[in-house]
Amino acid sequence: MTFALSIVIDRERVRLLWGGPLKTINRMNHVLERLKLKRKSYFRRASFVAAASILLVSFQNCSQGKFEIDEAQLASSKGDQAVTGEGAGSGAGTDTGGGTGGATGGGTGGTGGGTGGGTGGNTGPTQTEINAEIAKRLRCKSAVKAPLITNAADFASKTINVKSGLGAGSGDVNAANYPMAITIDSSQGIDSSKYIAGDGCTFQTQAEITMVTGESGKDSVFNYGINSSGQQMIVGTSVGSRAVDYMDTTLARRTTGNNQTGTNYTMGTNTLSVNYNIREDDNDSARTTRCVDGSIYYKFRVTASTTGLNQQRANYPGSNVGNASASSGYYYFRVVSENNCWKESNLTKMISASSIPAANSLLGTSVAADGEWLASVSNAEGGTGYIYIFRKVSGNWTFFQKVKGSNGNGTVLTGVALRSGLLAVASSGDGLGYPGRVYLYNLDGNVVSGAFQVINSPVSPIAQFGSGIAITSANGVAIGDSYGSGRAYIYTLNAGLYGAGSGSARTPSASQEGSAIAASVMGYGANVVFQGGRLLVGAYKGNENYAGSVHIYDAGGGSFGSPINKYAPAGITSQANFGQAIAFDGSSLVVGAYENGTTGNVAGAIAYYNDYSAAAAPRVIQGSVAEERYGVSVAIVGDSVYVGSRGGTGSSGTVSRYLKTSLAGTGNYNSRVFLQRSHDAVNGEGFSYAMSVVGGAATPTLVISSQTKTYSNGADIRSKAGAVYVYEVK
Repeated sequence: MTFALSIVIDRERVRLLWGGPLKTINRMNHVLERLKLKRKSYFRRASFVAAASILLVSFQNCSQGKFEIDEAQLASSKGDQAVTGEGAGSGAGTDTGGGTGGATGGGTGGTGGGTGGGTGGNTGPTQTEINAEIAKRLRCKSAVKAPLITNAADFASKTINVKSGLGAGSGDVNAANYPMAITIDSSQGIDSSKYIAGDGCTFQTQAEITMVTGESGKDSVFNYGINSSGQQMIVGTSVGSRAVDYMDTTLARRTTGNNQTGTNYTMGTNTLSVNYNIREDDNDSARTTRCVDGSIYYKFRVTASTTGLNQQRANYPGSNVGNASASSGYYYFRVVSENNCWKESNLTKMISASSIPAANSLLGTSVAADGEWLASVSNAEGGTGYIYIFRKVSGNWTFFQKVKGSNGNGTVLTGVALRSGLLAVASSGDGLGYPGRVYLYNLDGNVVSGAFQVINSPVSPIAQFGSGIAITSANGVAIGDSYGSGRAYIYTLNAGLYGAGSGSARTPSASQEGSAIAASVMGYGANVVFQGGRLLVGAYKGNENYAGSVHIYDAGGGSFGSPINKYAPAGITSQANFGQAIAFDGSSLVVGAYENGTTGNVAGAIAYYNDYSAAAAPRVIQGSVAEERYGVSVAIVGDSVYVGSRGGTGSSGTVSRYLKTSLAGTGNYNSRVFLQRSHDAVNGEGFSYAMSVVGGAATPTLVISSQTKTYSNGADIRSKAGAVYVYEVK
């Protein structure tokens, strides 16, 4: 029996057109009503084709209008409805039978004499398949648990130490290894018993590392630092956003492998190794901070999570079950940045309350240090000046004693020299009637009660005896007198006192007149330095046309002899005070001329001699701007030359650092600002007024004064009290 069946579905009705018994049509309508195909717009044509196929199968058992379909077939059709796809078969069967394939969206059209339904389009998954996909995903989701940090005890007080210097190849030193490990258990936060291999679960375990802000007891601290110009960035200790920003931008975090996404680091193994370094300084990411001394807290946690579960699988409604994640608690660690340019000690802050210099004392007028002892004088304190003595004990500088100047005629202390426990303090003559004198003290650990010898000027009354002072390696005392053409004296040790003769009235063991060197020499003896086994005498106080000169002697034996003379070179103007500052290390010589006017009024300059004994012209470096006073103080320590620029009114003062190798020859030289004023002060402090090297120190160490610095301690404000700093160079 052959049927021609056409079923049309729209929003209003289902029309059945069939040539056959009405009884059978009514039965089909009853079936369609049971299948809820009528007036249900959300059923698609594929659903209807499935129903029609069931009917066609039943038609094979139909005779003379009798139509039958059992409940089992009906229930099966309702459970296996296709979700998507179409089955518009083509080709009519040529024999009896309706074929099969309704549930698969068309399938094989028939098994009769010909192809009944043809081949249909793509079909979606069954509900059973959808449910299986969701179940797999839920199993994956349930497998996530909080990772276990197996080395949690390491973070009870974990610290990573780095060192911040002046720049690449010039001070940044950090450990090459990875000093911190984040280790988790082997499960990495995934419970493998919750899913099976065929589920296709994917997971990731990441360590999230972030800086700490706003948590009590974990503030960032920025003690001090400088920018690329050497300018101070923060005065004293500071907490809060600025400290966080400065510290975080100073540091660079590195982990094993290229595994970073934002602040998250994928743990490829059970251990993530972490290191901190000073951020590289380049054109793309220039570092703003240098010589940073401070610390910052970071925290981390480890999170395990699923991936891809928040992506709906095509044709699988409900398969977006969302990702799951679980995290450990937070663990903290601290990164400490040590200033790798210098270690600063503010000696003024170490002075006992009763000995703090008064306002206008001008502590730091002169400084000197050797071994464990350091001394400085306040020029105007108490009408006579005071000597401040410091001692290094167990690696730290401490205040030892304050000694009142015992000079006469109301004059003040002007200079200080120190070697092997012998302290010489000058009260320079004024050239008006007070000739000057020098006081000698022994520093042996006992309280200083007074000078054991006073050396008076051999010329009286008009002299400037004590304008320069030094102690030679032969334990002799060299003293300058810059009045007129000037002169210099050497007093050698003789029967417990210094100088020729006997008793307390001693005369010089040797002397040298400036005019005997050259008729043009003026102010000889204004500066006297003993360094590198040589006695160097500066002659910079001359007439209007005299720029200055330096004269170098092999005076270790206590006598003068023939000097090597260094006159102001080209580029140094008259009245430049060439020779006012001198530094010498046995081969290299640097001479300051702080009032040189080549680039502006008292802009200053220095002359660097790579080999003092050679006839080659020195390298002259000019100050940058008027009133800079570049070259007011100089020093050579280790591989570097240091040059002070005191500046004019309101200026803070600066110390620049040069590598000696870059100053040699005529090529480009490397200049980096070492210090832009001390790091607890304000402008106008006269930083670098005086500078000296600590003799015999295992670590190259500078002493730098701030003669006009204001002392401040709460309500206690003392204008121009002065200050002294020690910098252990790194």
